[in-house]
Amino acid sequence: MPRPGPGAGTVRAPQPPAYGHPYSGGHGAGQTPAYGPPPYVPAAPAPLRDSRSTVLLVAIALVVALAAGGTVYALMNGGDTGHRAGGDPTPPPTSAGAPESTAPDDPSPADRPSTSAPADGTVPAGYLGQWSTTIDNASGEHTRTLTIQQGKVGDTVMSLVADGPAGSGTYHCVFEARLTADPGSGDRLELGASSVTVGEPRSSCTPGAASTITLLSGDSLQRVTTGTGEQLTYTRD
Repeated sequence: MPRPGPGAGTVRAPQPPAYGHPYSGGHGAGQTPAYGPPPYVPAAPAPLRDSRSTVLLVAIALVVALAAGGTVYALMNGGDTGHRAGGDPTPPPTSAGAPESTAPDDPSPADRPSTSAPADGTVPAGYLGQWSTTIDNASGEHTRTLTIQQGKVGDTVMSLVADGPAGSGTYHCVFEARLTADPGSGDRLELGASSVTVGEPRSSCTPGAASTITLLSGDSLQRVTTGTGEQLTYTRD
């Protein structure tokens, strides 16, 4: 076999590609990217909630809660709906918002019945007995029954029973008041602040202020709250 000529050199076999790089074929497809995962790119942080929107939502929730609480409170204590019974003579408000009265505000003495006082007490006879009135308004029918009994200054001479609707239920209240002054000629009875003796529910029955009771013509009388002038007229049963 002939020997290679001088200076021919040594023919080396092709070397495989370096580890980690793909073999490049001869089809001109271009260089293949290096192996391994793509570079790590952190995810964009979630947008922060607008703090002003959060504050606004909290404020709206508080307003709604306060309004609901106010409504409940109004239903339990009467408010504008007439559910609350008090020892004073204020009637539940009507649609017109005025006290109900069926007699003149200031009847003349000549129109009043005889009020001579019996020997065993100072309350004139014309006041004694049971009197009542009915109040109709948007919440329903409310009744008031007033009873005056004989007595002297310092004695309990008046009791008042109040009944009516209250929200989804009803209320029943009983009040008492003492005589605070000698009626004298019988122009009027002066009563002290009333106290609650029965309250169902108790939240619907509140003690009333001092008041005066005056006889009117036609078997009726009028009870007026001292200081405010609020009034309610009753007729004899």
